[in-house]
Amino acid sequence: MTIKGGYDLHVHSGPDVVERVVNDIELAERYKKIGMDGFVIKAHQFLSVYRANLVNSLVDQFKVIGSITLNNAVGGINPFAVEKAAMLGAKIVWFPTVDSLHQKQFLEETGAPRPYGAGKPNGRSGEYLTVLENGKISKKTDSVLEVIKENNIALATGHLSPLESIKLVRRAKEVGINKIIITHASFKMTYFSDELLKEAVRCGAYIEQCYYTACTKNNTFEDIIRQIKYVGCKNTIISTDLGQSGNDYPDIGIQKFVEVLSNYGKFSEKSIEEMLINNPKYLID
Repeated sequence: MTIKGGYDLHVHSGPDVVERVVNDIELAERYKKIGMDGFVIKAHQFLSVYRANLVNSLVDQFKVIGSITLNNAVGGINPFAVEKAAMLGAKIVWFPTVDSLHQKQFLEETGAPRPYGAGKPNGRSGEYLTVLENGKISKKTDSVLEVIKENNIALATGHLSPLESIKLVRRAKEVGINKIIITHASFKMTYFSDELLKEAVRCGAYIEQCYYTACTKNNTFEDIIRQIKYVGCKNTIISTDLGQSGNDYPDIGIQKFVEVLSNYGKFSEKSIEEMLINNPKYLID
């Protein structure tokens, strides 16, 4: 099983504003024990670089990587927050997730429960966030893209709608951003059609597939495997999106995911290395 040297670019460890099954230090030790090389802390509400840097001073020969998610707690689509995050070592910028306008609309239209970690509805001064203004990429979004480009860090689409995401990806390519991630493309709320997958890959994006999506029955392993085969392993990263109370520990989840992909999906060891090691390392290098 290909685990050694891998990176999980999407983990919800603690401390957080909602309960997490494992904290940053514990997870670093657990992932190190199975031979992984590192993971990215994704926090919906906070800059996670401080936490990552602290863990790196405590756990030898392992790399925890910080990120920022552009929700209201960091000022929304805020180029100043992104700039400071990059200076501290953040390697991924997620566009709005739990405060995105699309998530609000999706939950209202489908009646689906709020995703774990979404927290309460926006407060007194909060707003639901979008990267568009009058159907076009907003000036604030363009400012954030410039910061991402200048610092050569990765852009992730978060919980934007597929339409918003593809417009963002097109603009990212136009301005010269080379590291782009379509966040959990098989998740129902952010589901990418084959046509959109094809265009995203043409723009240089990597398609993220998460164990959480299938283990929570939001979608099936069959469709995840189908999407991977459609775009190819060279254009895919696999991660867990785990850390929620009640789900597997992320280190257990990544092993189960690799096992499913190997045994059921019939992916070769080389293909899994591409999705778990090579592509993630490029994105956070």
